[in-house]
Amino acid sequence: MVAWTKPLPIPESLAAKLEATHISQAGPSKSKKMKAKTAGNVGMPVQPASAANSMEDLLPTVTSKLSQMESQATAAISRADAAESRANAADSRADAAISRADAAISTVADMRKELAALKAEVGTANSRAIAAEATAALAQARVTELQIQLTTADEQIKNLIKVTKQHGVTLRALHRRSLLDQARYKISIGHPSTSRYALWDAVSAIQDHPLRGTALDMVLKPSSHGNTAAQQLDEAEIGNAVLSSDLTDGGRRDLTKIYKYVFGVEPKLSVAAVAA
Repeated sequence: MVAWTKPLPIPESLAAKLEATHISQAGPSKSKKMKAKTAGNVGMPVQPASAANSMEDLLPTVTSKLSQMESQATAAISRADAAESRANAADSRADAAISRADAAISTVADMRKELAALKAEVGTANSRAIAAEATAALAQARVTELQIQLTTADEQIKNLIKVTKQHGVTLRALHRRSLLDQARYKISIGHPSTSRYALWDAVSAIQDHPLRGTALDMVLKPSSHGNTAAQQLDEAEIGNAVLSSDLTDGGRRDLTKIYKYVFGVEPKLSVAAVAA
């Protein structure tokens, strides 16, 4: 707002118009009288009483006009100031809106970057998940294959154990028959007859012979023990067969006597037999 501190000056054109108006209102006679009077008073100071009176009469009108113009100018300035204030406020709002728009654009850009990063992470995670699923499928297939192999191996082991046990039983029986063959051969040395019954009668007649009773029956009565063994087997293996847990106590005792008779020592279990 512009504050007025003093009246506006009277423009020269307006002052000239006012003077012309005053002269025309005075008329020609007054003008001539004024000129004559002025001519008769050459060198004398002019007395502008009537002009001053006319100016005083016009002064309220001029002052009113000036006041009206001043009011209009003041109102125009006020409107201009208000318009400027509104324009400044609009500029401020526009600047604030631009700032908010810039901030929103920056936020959107950041969100797009974050979204792109998240999409990349999701893609990487999906790739890892697919690879993990493939690895898991391969692992599952391998587990299934190993389970089948394990089941097959378990069956094979069971069959092998069964066969081994059967083989052990057969082998121990073979070892015991070998022991009986060796005992029978030792008894037959020095006797003219090789008949088992004749040898049994001859040995039974010897009171201090180490083989008597069921032990001698084992050696010389083939009906209880099957065919004789054709080969000679290892002494330790025969000892293991003599002390085997699949024999009765009586059978183990008689075979121990025969083993001692043949080899001259007590039978002993080998490390392999103990582990088995």
